[in-house]
Amino acid sequence: MRLCFAAASIGVVVALFCQCERRNPVQTPTPTPEPAPTLSQSPEATLTSTPTPEATPTPTAIPTPNPSPSTTPVAEATPDPNSLEEGMKHVLAASESGFIDLRGKFKRTENGTGASPLFRVRKLYEGSFLFGGASYAELEEVYYRKDGHPSYNYRLYFQSSSKESSGKYDDLMVRLQQMLTGFEHTHAGGYDAWARSDAANTAVLLSVQEQPGLLQLQIHVASPTPKW
Repeated sequence: MRLCFAAASIGVVVALFCQCERRNPVQTPTPTPEPAPTLSQSPEATLTSTPTPEATPTPTAIPTPNPSPSTTPVAEATPDPNSLEEGMKHVLAASESGFIDLRGKFKRTENGTGASPLFRVRKLYEGSFLFGGASYAELEEVYYRKDGHPSYNYRLYFQSSSKESSGKYDDLMVRLQQMLTGFEHTHAGGYDAWARSDAANTAVLLSVQEQPGLLQLQIHVASPTPKW
């Protein structure tokens, strides 16, 4: 009986359990998917518009126009015609005509003297062109032979004190050497000479005179035909 009662009790319990299973099925909880981690974005920086103070208007510099180059040609310095350099150019140019344009007042005529005279006759004129600080000038027309053509000398005389004479001579010598290109230079005690082989036999002589403080600068030409 006990066994039958126990079996009946178990059967009732099983039947009740099965009934409950039919009414309330056990629902397996579906796992809720966790939300994917969202990248944390920093909030966009809010640009706060700071009012810019109005700039004080800077005065615009008005460009100064460059002065246009003058259309008037600048006059070059005029060479001093009385300088030694310019005077020598003028005298050498005048030598082609026997210095006729430099001839001044007639002074005198001289005849050669002695057994072997240096010249037959010569005529002296005042020179009309002074330059380089010369004190006076003289023009000489010289005839060496009776029927020969004349030669012409244009002389300048420079006066200076005895102390300054040597320095003056050296200055003239150096400046003449620089100017007389194409001339052959010779030197001896008391003079310097420059000669050129041309039709007029042009020569320049710088010498010391017997009178103290007196220097002579002579330009010589022997024209092939008379010019006067």
